[in-house]
Amino acid sequence: GLTYQWFLSADGSRVELGQFPQAKVLRRKDWGWAICNSNVVCCSVDPEDLEHAAAVDLHPELFCLEQLGPSLQLVRFLMQLIV
Repeated sequence: GLTYQWFLSADGSRVELGQFPQAKVLRRKDWGWAICNSNVVCCSVDPEDLEHAAAVDLHPELFCLEQLGPSLQLVRFLMQLIV
């Protein structure tokens, strides 16, 4: 599996994951967790979350959707083809 050395910032708001850009640590409104940087969004999940197609549908506020615009529609369409 993938393993990285990781370090939490002193204030607990950021984490360094190996050689990747520093990530922001967020507590979501539903009390779950998210770790986000410019390349990836990692979300904690509950078993009922697995019934949904994608984390982007569960937590759109984490994915900068306003920057994606029409591209998001294309991504969702392509995801439907493979599900």
